[in-house]
Amino acid sequence: MSAIWIKPLGAAIDRGFRDLLINPAPRRRDTRSFEERLRDIESETARLAAPEFIADPESFFPTYRIDEVREREARSRVQGVARDLSWQSAFSAHFPENQERFAKLRRNSFARMRLIQRDPRDPRPTLILIHGFLGGNPVFEELLFPASALFEAGYDLALVTLPGHGARREGGALSRPSWPGRGPSFTIDGYRQAIADLRAILDYLLRLGAPSVGGIGMSLGGYTVSLLATVEERLSLAIPYIPLASHADYLFDNGLLGPDVERASILRERLERLFSAVSPLSRPPLIPREGRAVVVGEVDAITPPSHGERIARHWGVEPYYFGGAHLLQIGRTEAILSALLRTSAALRDPR
Repeated sequence: MSAIWIKPLGAAIDRGFRDLLINPAPRRRDTRSFEERLRDIESETARLAAPEFIADPESFFPTYRIDEVREREARSRVQGVARDLSWQSAFSAHFPENQERFAKLRRNSFARMRLIQRDPRDPRPTLILIHGFLGGNPVFEELLFPASALFEAGYDLALVTLPGHGARREGGALSRPSWPGRGPSFTIDGYRQAIADLRAILDYLLRLGAPSVGGIGMSLGGYTVSLLATVEERLSLAIPYIPLASHADYLFDNGLLGPDVERASILRERLERLFSAVSPLSRPPLIPREGRAVVVGEVDAITPPSHGERIARHWGVEPYYFGGAHLLQIGRTEAILSALLRTSAALRDPR
């Protein structure tokens, strides 16, 4: 295929996937007036984005300790010792309306991770790999991430499953993930569970003997690893890859806030505040600057370059660009390895 067609083809595939699977037509039409929507957002913001949630992330994002795990040998394309681990996610929703909702998500209550090591008796610096929306099956994530290349570069790998995804998804493989969605408070509490699980995983890997732990997140996982970097000081590096940076920006860019640009812009600004407690842009990153890198797809039509560029500006770094899109990721391996090479000192020398 001629290289001249790669970029427009990649962007077209992104748009088709986005419109068909990510942004399906809503089941119910929002009949509220613009004024009613503003009033509802303001009311929810006072409750969901209290200043203390942002000022004290340690309290808003509590974690837990992984003590008992279920473990089984895994078949992996990566040439290492692979095990699938699961354990009870010791998470409690902050907002009362979500207590029962999360309790009903039985599959989601078990956190999951595929751990791939060169030698479990001598762990190497470890990378947590965080998938995107609709992902979470480690069989496919090993392909979507350049897992073999990362392993061969000297790192052990931990492929995690976000809440509501993969084997944590209710309703079968063809159902939509239970999170993000179901309203702002549920989405926010879902991020709290994701961060609680990731902090517990980081602690578990360090207790296993990993000399250091970093994170690479794709799309929704890029948002999540960027948020983790503002909460967890033990994280040595973070590389959001084709990341989502703002729910408000995503809704605005895709015309989901209405056709009137002026009114949609006002809604975007208010929604930015509504989600600020779980925004990666609300707090400074806790990891050192040399441990930060952002990778952006030049023709990404799902999370366009503006998303990664916002995170990069917030972090004080220049983004890495590759010529591909969100799904047709031509050049992604080289871009991720280049970003990792720049930040590898933060993980100490890989072995």
